[in-house]
Amino acid sequence: MKKNLCTVLVCALVFGVLLAGCDDLSPAKPKPRPDMGGLIPDDISDDFLPNLPDAYKTEIQNLHGCYWMSGAKDNCTEIRETKLLVYSNAMSYSYENIRWSRVSDSMWVCIAYHKNDWDYSEGDRRVILRFTKDSGGTVTLWQRVIIMGHTSGPFTKGKAVERVEQGGNVFYVYDKNDPSCPKMKAPSPL
Repeated sequence: MKKNLCTVLVCALVFGVLLAGCDDLSPAKPKPRPDMGGLIPDDISDDFLPNLPDAYKTEIQNLHGCYWMSGAKDNCTEIRETKLLVYSNAMSYSYENIRWSRVSDSMWVCIAYHKNDWDYSEGDRRVILRFTKDSGGTVTLWQRVIIMGHTSGPFTKGKAVERVEQGGNVFYVYDKNDPSCPKMKAPSPL
């Protein structure tokens, strides 16, 4: 009898500790709509690249590459088929959970989500890229990092980042033959 009572008390204690560790047992609440800074339309919907029409896939492939701001080459945004990389000398991140939206003939939007976010609500957006093409065919990129509430740009397509190893660390630079180029950190996956 004492053994059963001890077992029940231990189970109750463990259950109580587990419940105390839960912040909220109510159903999940929608995340607030982040400030998009006027970068994209409010009613935008996005989808994975494989789900888009072939013509759209071709347009997106033409957007792949590295985009740089003018001036010091201390930040770069790179878009690949299934990955978005944001490089800077302060912090760098890579996203594999990316979706696309064609806003118009001259505007595409790429939205990056955390790798574990699968409901794709507006509150889960991490980085937004807006690509616009002018009448001459030049593509300009604007980037918004949601958590920072900051929009940067314009970025223009340029050469690929170059990998540099120094003191056991990996960095990325605009030109590894130019020692004055700022070193950008290796991207951490998100």
